[in-house]
Amino acid sequence: MNTKHSSQISRLWWLLGVLSLAALACGVSGEVDSARATVQSASASARSVLATVQAFATQQAPLLETAIVMATEQGPEMLETAQAAATQVAFGQRPADIPMVDQATVDGLVVSNVLVSYRTSQAYADVVAFYKTSMSVNQWSAISGERVETDAETVIRYEKGDRVATLTVTPQDAKTIVLIVIQTK
Repeated sequence: MNTKHSSQISRLWWLLGVLSLAALACGVSGEVDSARATVQSASASARSVLATVQAFATQQAPLLETAIVMATEQGPEMLETAQAAATQVAFGQRPADIPMVDQATVDGLVVSNVLVSYRTSQAYADVVAFYKTSMSVNQWSAISGERVETDAETVIRYEKGDRVATLTVTPQDAKTIVLIVIQTK
């Protein structure tokens, strides 16, 4: 499979992984350890799904190549539209008080009123610093004792009124993955 197909499959798996994380995150308990266990479980599920999708994609490669040829023949506008649709999914609108890094650096955006997830080219440490400042500016307060910060992952729980937002930031290759799950107390 060529690099373009691998990239498209990678995006699809990433989106499936995010959606799996979102589904699992809906049941996250009030403790950070439970949130971490959920993320690890979702990661294992995503790897399993990835293997299945890769097998399917290998079987469907001729069909995918035909679709790409057709899209290319129909003009670059159609291809650009398909690529944009593959990297941006909205099930509603992001809550106005949930900040995001510069959208010019964002891809793989998935938003709803209870979930914000994306990848950014910004450095992991910069994204963590951005959220520590920006959540406070938006009147979110970090919940004491509900934070894990390592070089491999940052999980911080915030509260505002009757809502709780769990922020997870993870470095991956040259990107940083951000997942914010918003729940009612």
